[in-house]
Amino acid sequence: MDPTVEYAAAARRSFAPRLAVTVPGEIAHAEQCTVYVAAPLSPDVFFDPYTARMERTEPVSDVQLLGHLELEKPVGWATDAEVGEAEISAEEVSAPTHSSATCHGPTCEHSAVLLELARGAGDAIDTQVHIPLHVRYHPARIPHRDASHAHVHGNEDSAHGAAHAVAHAAHRFYHTWATSIVPRIRRWGEQHYDHVPIIADGGPIVFAACASMPDTMVWREVNVDDVLPSTHAHLRTELRAALAPNNQALYMPRTLPRATTEMTTPVPIGNVTLYPAVLALTLLAVLWATRSVMHSVRRAVGA
Repeated sequence: MDPTVEYAAAARRSFAPRLAVTVPGEIAHAEQCTVYVAAPLSPDVFFDPYTARMERTEPVSDVQLLGHLELEKPVGWATDAEVGEAEISAEEVSAPTHSSATCHGPTCEHSAVLLELARGAGDAIDTQVHIPLHVRYHPARIPHRDASHAHVHGNEDSAHGAAHAVAHAAHRFYHTWATSIVPRIRRWGEQHYDHVPIIADGGPIVFAACASMPDTMVWREVNVDDVLPSTHAHLRTELRAALAPNNQALYMPRTLPRATTEMTTPVPIGNVTLYPAVLALTLLAVLWATRSVMHSVRRAVGA
């Protein structure tokens, strides 16, 4: 069986999911090769170099952020915007430095994390790395409302007396609860969440820069432009610069990576239609708190 890279989402229902990538030993420890993991992120998540720390046990020797670093703004922040791309120092994964490259519009929201795996001793040991991420919040919007489902019931024969009427009423209540009320409650809850992708289609890309041709049964030669997907094409210049010191041929595994978990995370969505009510209730709460404080002060002064 050909060695296959696997990836999964850990803590995916939190605001800080982690991308776990397992690289088989035959790939992670290819001879005379430097092996990399490129994780093209979706615009819905970001890698924060200020807070992210690769665990000391992680078999990673270098980490770089490819793309613009924006920590505070919501999804859609780059619409009609022109910003500079950013790159970070990997050893500490702490301080970003800005390059002179620029991107335009929504493409700026696509970033990627590039990991250089540490060279291992044995090729029988699989390598697993965890990339800490943060979910980017979404702007509030008017929720989509599904049309209600009407259930038409025919006339029932009431000749069987009160017992049948009670049984029929219980049946109708259960039917209404199960087919109308519960689905409406579920739809009401779901309309306040979006399930957004953690990583771009295709998952993380494992590739290697090798001084000599590796095992052709496992590897195939590629160009640097084949590493990142088209959604992240604007990052290829940064990727070339990151790989320039090696100046070696690039190879990718012949098998495609495989996801072992669902690769989405739920993100709460604000409801624009609730804004007036929330504003009014907030104002009333502030006024009530102010009145209570003033009343307490008067009592204290009077005493």
